[in-house]
Amino acid sequence: MTKSGLNEYCSIQSSVFPFLHTVSTAALQLKLLCGVAVDESLSWKKQISTLTTKTAKSVGILGNIQPMINTEVTTLLYYSVIYPYIYYCNYEWMSTHPSKLKPIFYLQKRSLRIINCVHKTHPSLPLFIHSGIISVYQVNQLQIALIVYGALHKTLPSYYLDLYSFNHQFHNYSTQRNDKLRPPICRTSQLQFGLIYRGSVIWHALPCDPLNLTPVQFKNVLKQLFSSPQCSPCGLSL
Repeated sequence: MTKSGLNEYCSIQSSVFPFLHTVSTAALQLKLLCGVAVDESLSWKKQISTLTTKTAKSVGILGNIQPMINTEVTTLLYYSVIYPYIYYCNYEWMSTHPSKLKPIFYLQKRSLRIINCVHKTHPSLPLFIHSGIISVYQVNQLQIALIVYGALHKTLPSYYLDLYSFNHQFHNYSTQRNDKLRPPICRTSQLQFGLIYRGSVIWHALPCDPLNLTPVQFKNVLKQLFSSPQCSPCGLSL
């Protein structure tokens, strides 16, 4: 997208949505929809960098006050000052290569060690299981799975309703994957990080039949799945 195209896009969007505003194109930044930043090349580097800085400050605050409070209060503070950064619009800014998200994951593991009062070299996997806190990668899969569920049950805005299709919608003959979602053809890894492709893959990796569950049951099943010892902090094996 060129600078002129970026300015034109912003002017159109701002006329429809007054809460959208543009940052100087000299900085190659664009803030859309409540503070999720994307630059001119449509990457999430700025958003991830900003989240890393904010999360690091919150982890530092947590470490400074931890000696004065107990584990329960420290956990509540984690969900108050760190978890919102990880959860907010996660399915958007995590649509990139996992290696770019490692700084946030490392900060999350550091906060877990602070909560449980263990050494900085203590393994993080037992801490995730013991505390019931899900990792940033698992949050991403949780949000995408909920989006797919809502799209298939027609409870989301119209934009999402046509994102996912079953194989039987494309042919009339019986196959082993007839009742599976049909992922789009993605020739590049960047496209595979998109919501449509990852949603189809994550949906197939779920160990249960989500369509027969209520929304509350489905969300509880996902949380139990990601909190179980069998699930890696890096998420489901896709």
